[in-house]
Amino acid sequence: PLHRYKNPGIYTVSLKVAGPGGQGKMTRVDYITVHGRPVADFSASPTSGIPPMQVKFTNLSSGDYDECLWDFGDGDTVDGCSGPWHTYRQPGAYTVLLKVKGPGGNDRKIRSGLIIVHGSQTADFSASRTSGILPLKVDFTNLSKGDYDECLWDFGDGDASVACDDPSHTYHTPGTFTVSLTVKGPGSKGTMTRADYITVYAPATAAFSATPTSGEPPLIVDFTNLSRGDYDECLWDFGDGSREANCGDPRHEYAGAGVYTIVLTVSGSGGEDTMVDEGCIQVASYRIFLPKILGSS
Repeated sequence: PLHRYKNPGIYTVSLKVAGPGGQGKMTRVDYITVHGRPVADFSASPTSGIPPMQVKFTNLSSGDYDECLWDFGDGDTVDGCSGPWHTYRQPGAYTVLLKVKGPGGNDRKIRSGLIIVHGSQTADFSASRTSGILPLKVDFTNLSKGDYDECLWDFGDGDASVACDDPSHTYHTPGTFTVSLTVKGPGSKGTMTRADYITVYAPATAAFSATPTSGEPPLIVDFTNLSRGDYDECLWDFGDGSREANCGDPRHEYAGAGVYTIVLTVSGSGGEDTMVDEGCIQVASYRIFLPKILGSS
């Protein structure tokens, strides 16, 4: 006879014969073995992370097999039908393959892009300028690397931005500012802080006062420097041909009569500015009055 076994298993077969000569029976225990066809399958946990990333694979295959080959997609392979551990050390998307083989035949399972290893985040940035006079507009460039999808800029003056592109920021107050950028991605984050990165100078504004502003020669005048902003150089022009480099409060003597225009120029990190006070100082000439003698001509 011809018999088709439809299910896997181990079967005992017996044959009975009977006739004029009597009867007989033959039994063969566990005589037929029907192997189940292998079906490869597996799972992995975790399936995403940052390097070095350890992944536990679980063999979920069924059927009759006794040989297994794992291909982790990063160039490493391993034999064995138990669930292996594997460490991924480089960022990327990895396809994993499991081959099973045995008496029941062979099968394979491929999971494309199953393992995602994200690059660790490295925050970095630059600025179009790091110093200037307010209002100072600065264009920042995000130079960060790795896999990230969240960003936080701290410009140091109380303002912030969550833009991952290249933000612009305007500083409206003088000072020195620390700027930081934090980038965040799956499982980790990176921060770059540049201390005292942006220096904003107050514009130089020249101003002064004088006392007294009139009198007879020799007239001694005390000047008071009322200038504001960031400056470190000053030049006084007293209008009588005399000049003096002095950022303090100079004193000047006018020896001759005349009307004098005072010019103060201040310069420095805040730029340059000039104040001109025309006719600021008036020095009158001496007048000698002779009394008239009666009877004289």
